[in-house]
Amino acid sequence: ALLFEPIHRLLSGVNKNDLLRAWHDYAASRGMHLSENGSGHAFTLISASDEQRLVVSQPEGAIPCETLQKFLDDFLNQHSEVSIDYIHGEQSLRSLASEPDHLGFLLPSIDKHSFFDDVKKLGVLPRKTFSMGEAREKRYYMECKRI
Repeated sequence: ALLFEPIHRLLSGVNKNDLLRAWHDYAASRGMHLSENGSGHAFTLISASDEQRLVVSQPEGAIPCETLQKFLDDFLNQHSEVSIDYIHGEQSLRSLASEPDHLGFLLPSIDKHSFFDDVKKLGVLPRKTFSMGEAREKRYYMECKRI
């Protein structure tokens, strides 16, 4: 009965144009294509100024989280000034991504029906792929456990 909630990504200390240029280059070097429409692994990129739908066609990852995390790991290795945080909850991500020099990646929901097939494909899921339940519920659980 628990929902599998995606864990979103938040980058700080980053320029949106630099990140998009790097992602286009990264995708092209691996036979993928990054665009704003089409089919593939879709994400919403949230910044202080707007939201943008991004689609990676012919993704190298089995699930959207893997495709994004592989790029982010590469990007972070090349940009030590940028930091990443893993955010539970869409509204929290939207609020934090609205700050200057912050970018949020809103990940799609996890499909429980294909979950075990995805685990078979990947073996181990990428770190911070999903959370069972919403962040607020977890907070209440942790606070009650302390009492």
